[in-house]
Amino acid sequence: MKIRSVEEDVEYWKDRYGKIVWVANQALKKLPQSLHAAEAMIKPFKTPPEISKFVKECRIVYDDMTKSSSRIRMGLAPKLDEWKTPWKPSSREMRGEITQMNEQMAKILELLTRGPPNGQNTA
Repeated sequence: MKIRSVEEDVEYWKDRYGKIVWVANQALKKLPQSLHAAEAMIKPFKTPPEISKFVKECRIVYDDMTKSSSRIRMGLAPKLDEWKTPWKPSSREMRGEITQMNEQMAKILELLTRGPPNGQNTA
């Protein structure tokens, strides 16, 4: 009975892993254009430093993700079966994190396109 339960858990988490990889790949397809657009909108003396810092951190995360993705495609990263303690995300957690990321990016792009507040010195 326990063996069957463990086998079902393994299949369940392999399926979840495959789905999260798919979600990550979909995000990676759209992220470069959005990130490039956000980077192009940053003006050194006009853009609030918090936004500049956030976009730079997004670039670092994106670059790390693409490096990891390359390692997986080349077979250099450990496979799911080789992980000692696999990460077990719930779909609710994934949806929450993706939603939060989308909201933050939308807010940043809105701030970047809006321009400086009235009366603020832009020089």
